[in-house]
Amino acid sequence: MIPDDLLNGNISGDGTSYFSVLNVLNLDLTSLSANLTTINSVINNFQSTNPNMVATLAATNTMLFDTINGDSNGGSGVPPINYGPSVNSQTSTFPSVFGSFNTSGLLYSFYSGIASLKNNLTTISSNADAYMINSTDISAAITTANNIITPLISSLTNFDQQTGNFMNSFSYTQYGTMGVQIYYSLVIGLTVLSLLGAVIMTFCEKYRCRYLIYFTCFFIVLIALIGFFISIVLSIILPVTSWTCDYLEVALASQAGFDCNFRLS
Repeated sequence: MIPDDLLNGNISGDGTSYFSVLNVLNLDLTSLSANLTTINSVINNFQSTNPNMVATLAATNTMLFDTINGDSNGGSGVPPINYGPSVNSQTSTFPSVFGSFNTSGLLYSFYSGIASLKNNLTTISSNADAYMINSTDISAAITTANNIITPLISSLTNFDQQTGNFMNSFSYTQYGTMGVQIYYSLVIGLTVLSLLGAVIMTFCEKYRCRYLIYFTCFFIVLIALIGFFISIVLSIILPVTSWTCDYLEVALASQAGFDCNFRLS
């Protein structure tokens, strides 16, 4: 399952998240590379040297300047409407409603909004300039990553297919059970023959049956040595396999487990 997980991803051990690996990463990088020209063209419109961006920033400066000039409370201009108090008239409320560009009122809200827009546009243009400077390096990095990932995907795919074909043609349960049955059948059969030879030799005085005992004892010892060798091999392989599976299970269960087991943080 590990090659397939590396190719196509899987859910984490706790079932709370999904991780995507080489195939998805390769598709994303290929899509990004194909659309990089369009992305660069769009970002170019936000550069500080782009005529549209220059005109937009100039327009915001003009609006800020005009707002200050139209403010008689805190600016240097004359308000559009300014009724002074008199004996037979009511004081105009427009000055308080309009307010000042740097304190409160409609002028303050308008001025603050335009100033914030200008600051955001300036930040965007600065980031666009920085991106365009590095756009060539970004394209080269994407190409390099694709060149590394593509052969790796091909190798893992071939390995995964070969492993799958092998697993489909070989049943651990079927052949493992058959091997154990044959092993114990040989042991029991040879033991019965040895006992039969001993009984015949003892009670029937057929001493030539001792050769049957020698024959069966030889193969019983041989089978015991084979079983001992298999036990030694399995005692080495199984603990390592079990520990490796436990280690990977913890590592793939969550981001924290992966970082901890592979010392990434």
